[in-house]
Amino acid sequence: MNKIIYLFNLYKAYFINIIFNYAILLKHLNFYRIVNLILNLFNYLLNVTTKKSYTFSMPYAITVETSSICNLACPECLVGTKKTQRTNIFFDIKEYENLLKNLKKNSFYLNLYFQGEPFLNQNIIEFIRIANKYKYYTVIATNGHCLNETIIKDIINNKLSKIIFSVDGISQQIYCTYRRNGNINKLIDNILLLKKIKEQYKSKLPIVEVQFLVHKYNENEFKKVKKWALENNFIFKIKTIQIYNNYHLIPTKNKFSRYYIGRNNTIKIKKRNTLCWRVFSNIIVNSDNNVVLCCQDKIPEYSYGNIKQNSIKEIWNSKIALQYRKSVLEKKIYLCDNCGV
Repeated sequence: MNKIIYLFNLYKAYFINIIFNYAILLKHLNFYRIVNLILNLFNYLLNVTTKKSYTFSMPYAITVETSSICNLACPECLVGTKKTQRTNIFFDIKEYENLLKNLKKNSFYLNLYFQGEPFLNQNIIEFIRIANKYKYYTVIATNGHCLNETIIKDIINNKLSKIIFSVDGISQQIYCTYRRNGNINKLIDNILLLKKIKEQYKSKLPIVEVQFLVHKYNENEFKKVKKWALENNFIFKIKTIQIYNNYHLIPTKNKFSRYYIGRNNTIKIKKRNTLCWRVFSNIIVNSDNNVVLCCQDKIPEYSYGNIKQNSIKEIWNSKIALQYRKSVLEKKIYLCDNCGV
């Protein structure tokens, strides 16, 4: 009976967190943003149904690559393996504010991360402040190593909506199998410090999400990390690993893998997503100010405009943008072959 009560309280807190997260998200909506979101959905359904590319709405979500470098060296990360191609290490803050200002009428969801570690950018708090100024629901994903008491207080004071921590193990040996150069104790200490300071400030923001990237060598620590996250009243999510070269990292448990073994021992993705909602609703701008097709276009290979050279509306509605989106529906974009979205 005690175990049942314990689990009930644990998951009750979890679902309260989820509901609160959506409540905060809804607070960032207004009439124009709701109308644009509905048009986004209708536009997407029309494209999927007709297999043609139309656009009569602006993106509701924005992804900005605040940093294109990282302090870790994860073996399947294109930044960690130095395969991404960037001229600018960090996103220009003036271009950033112009971007948010131009899209504030229609957009409300903002990711301040793409390929690098956001907190390596010394202006990251200013990025958060500007996002709050224009009333964006703002999310940062981080490896958590760069946080300290000052940064945490600034995060809280500037009302970051949500922070996602990558916690791929509970022991140093397992954690650094993938998060090379990482320190699990430092990460855990920083997450708990954030929790402590939030309590001192009596702040519910940022919402804390613990994300567990499952691979072969850490799948046995999945339950331990989940238990720790839920006991600390954090949202917990799992993420399947994307493989380019290191196939030995594929989890042995089928439920944790996006792949299966086909004929002649070939590795294939379980389900190829040809109805991608994100390419019709999310604009992604890397640190070179280039707008790229989607979150899988990391190098990049499918850039269709630069925000320094053209307006967002011109780029979003350009012929090349429409053609790329049509190609996604026609299964002509190879990036979709390895996508877990």
